[in-house]
Amino acid sequence: MFFKEKVDVGRCCYSTENSAIEQLSPSKRNTFSSSRINVIMKIIYKYLRSTKTKLKTRYLWAKHGRIVRERILTYYLTNHSEICPDEKPVIEYLKRNKISLLPYEFNRKYSKIDIKLRFDRNNKLYYTIFNNNKLYFRRDWTRLEIKRYFKNLLAEQDLESPHRYLTNDFDLKAGLIVIDIGSAEGLFALMVIDIVKEIFLIEPDNFWYEALQATFAPWQDKVTIINKFASDNNDKNYQIILDNYLSNKTIDFIKIDAEGNEKEILLGAKNILSRNHMLKVVVASYHHKDDWIRIKEILEESGFQVSYSNGYALFYYEPDLQYPFLRKCLIKAEKIAYS
Repeated sequence: MFFKEKVDVGRCCYSTENSAIEQLSPSKRNTFSSSRINVIMKIIYKYLRSTKTKLKTRYLWAKHGRIVRERILTYYLTNHSEICPDEKPVIEYLKRNKISLLPYEFNRKYSKIDIKLRFDRNNKLYYTIFNNNKLYFRRDWTRLEIKRYFKNLLAEQDLESPHRYLTNDFDLKAGLIVIDIGSAEGLFALMVIDIVKEIFLIEPDNFWYEALQATFAPWQDKVTIINKFASDNNDKNYQIILDNYLSNKTIDFIKIDAEGNEKEILLGAKNILSRNHMLKVVVASYHHKDDWIRIKEILEESGFQVSYSNGYALFYYEPDLQYPFLRKCLIKAEKIAYS
């Protein structure tokens, strides 16, 4: 599709300039036509090279996934006594399906849904409609990549998903101040945008930063987008410490899903976490094998009551994943009352 669109663009430009070309001398006309062809061929070559790289990457990840899946099934089938009741659904899923970050049956229903994408000619970004609002995506992805990604997002926030940030017993009240760390495309923020008083989106990736600006343009009065890493180290150019950056704010809710940097982010927010204030925190706890233990300790040290979401994540992206293969997906922490 992309190949056809690029070639068609070239043809369109060429056809609109036919009258001008005809006025050129034969030698200049040939030079002009050759230049146009060279531009088109460069576009085609760049696309094919990019596609080849992406296909190779997908192939390697698929092969890696098959190896990890076989390793997991072999281990559990050999050690029946080590299968806990809440692990059985995962094992049964892996017997019949490809490996997945969320290896549960609910995941399958998203593979066949049709994602409607639209193209914004003003900012040249693709977007989809979610909760009657536009959700924009990064410009370096193809339509196919965006659709695949968004299906995974929907699966993560399924009512049965262990990756669902908000549930009936862990919700977000209206009128609160929220921090969303590792915002990426901003789906979580878009889910709560109508009820929050103020929300801070922290996302270091420049492509996502651009998409976030487009998505949340209608709410500039209560959305602040920070294009930096959150950590326990302060660097004016690249990193912020939450305790320093938001020291004058009373934060009510924090969501952290930061590709393995969750512990460092929490350590940089010790003052915020230790305040005698009713605060909720939800943190991804599966990127490293000890996250679910260490993150729980950090939060309990700050006076939180801590629980895990129901179910596991299978982080098979880890190069040499070993037992225990299944990790608690989210940690949910809450200060019930003032101490």
